[in-house]
Amino acid sequence: MSSDAQVFASAAAIQHQAQRAGLRWLEGKLCNYRPEIYEEVRKAYLRGFKVRKKCVLICLPIPLIICVCFFLHWVGGLDRSQMVYGHVDGNEIWYIRGEKKTLDCRAVGYTDADNEVVIYLDHNDQFEKVISRSKLETQQGRDIAGVLISWSLGTVLLICAIRYCENKYCWQFKLFWKWYDRFIRNKDLDIEEFINIYETELRRRNCQMA
Repeated sequence: MSSDAQVFASAAAIQHQAQRAGLRWLEGKLCNYRPEIYEEVRKAYLRGFKVRKKCVLICLPIPLIICVCFFLHWVGGLDRSQMVYGHVDGNEIWYIRGEKKTLDCRAVGYTDADNEVVIYLDHNDQFEKVISRSKLETQQGRDIAGVLISWSLGTVLLICAIRYCENKYCWQFKLFWKWYDRFIRNKDLDIEEFINIYETELRRRNCQMA
């Protein structure tokens, strides 16, 4: 596991522990006072895991498949075991494969203006195809861009989907955690304040649904 992944995993574990501690604190304050509020917050917390899992399953497969396709195409272009660089001289292409060898441009169907070419050979060192070096490098650049863009779009889509779904389906816990995490450092949390915030938000959402 990379250092970045370890840092992310450690941060996630710490936040998870803090959230569980916050729920225990809320339970102690509301279990005999307003148990229905605690229960809604607890259910929203547990619902969050299912929501995030569904977002991953819905949002990531297509961008991931596109990313893998670009990556495999890029890796395939890096296989230099049967690939040699050649040069165009008039109507001939020459390259070194143990010794100098030549190909007729018309015979191999090469019509580009680029004088630097890449020649693909089979395992018997027989000609398979030829492509201009600039075209190959351009295609490799597109493949790398495709990998980065598809992965970036997938990540952005996932983050937006998670935030939207959490705000819609897990708002009770998000509301509590935003309030609790902001004021926990003061060690002087007023549960009545949270109840008022919760009931105000509940009324607002009920009015929107009406």
